[in-house]
Amino acid sequence: MGQHAGRRAGDAGGLLLALRVAGEYRRREQNPYIGLLVFFAIPAVFFAGLILIPIGILLGKHRVVQTLEAIPDRQAAWRRAGFFFG
Repeated sequence: MGQHAGRRAGDAGGLLLALRVAGEYRRREQNPYIGLLVFFAIPAVFFAGLILIPIGILLGKHRVVQTLEAIPDRQAAWRRAGFFFG
């Protein structure tokens, strides 16, 4: 899914919920199953995305720490970074 899966799922769930609720107000006929969709399925996607965000942050932090530990000469790495950004 990618690095930003939680944010994308949360955004998609929130957008679907907003569009579905807005669409319900425009329709004249009522569908009894829309309530299940609006109040259970779409918020489930939204909250699943919110749960995935801190998981992605922790995995990204773990990957950065592993990469930093793999650098044999940190002083040379800081000099290169200073040269690149300075």
